[in-house]
Amino acid sequence: MSEAKPVDQQLISTRVIDGKPMHNVIYSAATGVDGKIYLGLSAEFDSPGVYGQIISYDPERDCVEDVVDYGEIIKQPADSPRHPHSKIHTAICIGNGGKVYAATHMTAPPVGEDFYHYWHVYNDPVRSFQGSRLIMYDPATKSVDDLGVIAPKCGCRWMSYNPQDEELYMTTFLTGHFIVVKLKTGEVKDLGRISQYDFMGPCYSADGFVYTTDCFGYILRYSPKDGTITKLPLMIPNTPWRKNDGNGVFHFVPGPDKIKLYGVAARANRVFEFDPTAGKYGKIRDYGTLGDEDRPNEYMTGIMFPRTITVGNDHKIYVGTKNYVSGIPGSNIVSIDIDSGEKHYYGMMQVEGFSQVNTPVASCTGKDGSIYFTAEQPSKNSALQVIIFNPNGIGDKPLPEYTEKYRNKDYNAIEYASNDFSYYLPSREKNSIFITKGHVFTNELGSNGYTPTIPRNECAIGALAMNKSRQVLFGATSGEKSHLFCYLPFTKRLIPINVIDSKPSSCRSMVVDRDGMVYLGTSGAKNEKFEGHIYQYNAPANDRKFVAMDDLDKGEFNLSMAVPSPEFCQLDDLGKIGEQEGIYTMCYDPELHRIYGTTSEGNFFIYDI
Repeated sequence: MSEAKPVDQQLISTRVIDGKPMHNVIYSAATGVDGKIYLGLSAEFDSPGVYGQIISYDPERDCVEDVVDYGEIIKQPADSPRHPHSKIHTAICIGNGGKVYAATHMTAPPVGEDFYHYWHVYNDPVRSFQGSRLIMYDPATKSVDDLGVIAPKCGCRWMSYNPQDEELYMTTFLTGHFIVVKLKTGEVKDLGRISQYDFMGPCYSADGFVYTTDCFGYILRYSPKDGTITKLPLMIPNTPWRKNDGNGVFHFVPGPDKIKLYGVAARANRVFEFDPTAGKYGKIRDYGTLGDEDRPNEYMTGIMFPRTITVGNDHKIYVGTKNYVSGIPGSNIVSIDIDSGEKHYYGMMQVEGFSQVNTPVASCTGKDGSIYFTAEQPSKNSALQVIIFNPNGIGDKPLPEYTEKYRNKDYNAIEYASNDFSYYLPSREKNSIFITKGHVFTNELGSNGYTPTIPRNECAIGALAMNKSRQVLFGATSGEKSHLFCYLPFTKRLIPINVIDSKPSSCRSMVVDRDGMVYLGTSGAKNEKFEGHIYQYNAPANDRKFVAMDDLDKGEFNLSMAVPSPEFCQLDDLGKIGEQEGIYTMCYDPELHRIYGTTSEGNFFIYDI
């Protein structure tokens, strides 16, 4: 594996999308019947009021052309409080006769606002997103048909086309509903909610069915013939020690025979093959992880997330990766042989003289076998690129003229939501699309995806305390080691923070003072003689971090992907209470700002904070 070095420059080239200073990501890529690469030019959080566009790259003429501007089609008032249709998010499909279909998504805020608010304005009749808008572009006539809103108040992050029945399929972002668009009649059918989150999965197979997953990774099969969805007793790959909730399909594409499908398991970080014709319900083949092996009770720092995949003309899957957990910048290009499963690591996705690509988001295979990767703009003043890769050599593709600060746009600092949550907290329950009151939720001592669980024999919960100012629940465990963790009730996430004591120990008492500082006391795991200590966790110093984590979107955004910082995990030892005495109980006096407690030997103590 050549992870640290760029790809052989004989195999890679780039094209710069210039003259689009407000767009910062290309979220869709699809190869047209005419051989052109159709691209979804999109805008992220820091481009208020910007609308998505479709552009095309012509490999024969080596040029980029404008195709569709959603701003000209929708013509929302410039001061509209609604989110603009800022993205075409992996939602371009090539239909019969070469027609190009595209549906919109949203992330850019309205003009004058600092961040996306769609979770919090969903039920607001004035501010809610209009809904994903579908268009059809005909390259033969260069005409555009506006087919209207197909998912009111929701976005579309993935779309698939059925050439046999001329239908489109998507799962709505926010509500997780399965949508069928019958192009012959114009009918749009909402078949209801299929998952807790929207996964980028509906994919048509030439066996005549459409496949995706629910939020636990079970394969769902839609029958265009009778309009029904069936949950199959078949799950996409995961490891036994990671929870299945959230392990839906992330990118799902047909293979060379158009029957077998190839996808990414979102939480497990694994590439897999699904053969729907094998056996009664189909068969899953796990190609495993990229870069490193998955191990229990560890962060997946060495594993690359398969951020986008496409199937090449050479019977191989080509993957553009992202290092979410380790935070190491730079994407890698990896191939997987469909038959043998052999992996080849080509190196970092970077063309000499250009910024490295950090987050590839879409890909497709050109008619000549070249692989096209599109990506987020790596930094404010770096190029927005389309990477062209060919394992047999890129040929005569001279690099574009380029200067690092080609955009010449004055980016003023934008105060993001992480600096001011006043807008979000009062409104999120009122405008939530899910019920947030009146139910009891239970959660095993672990967390989705990349956050490791607290190991067995270390996970008996002995103490809980609520930080009332931000509604963060803190807890401590006992066993072979004792751990401090927090639980975020809005997004229902449990995050291990740090080991309190690395030897057999118990934490039976915890208090939160008037400033929000957390105090916990330790004792022996089995009532043995133990030198108990009081520990302090500075929750107020991480207050903004907690609120940010508890206000994230569901789906793949709702997880602690990176290893927490030392500052976030810092636990201060305030010292022991007595000789060989464990701490059994504690309570806090807010007036005198002190802690009262008792020890394992029956003694009473006072700790002045």
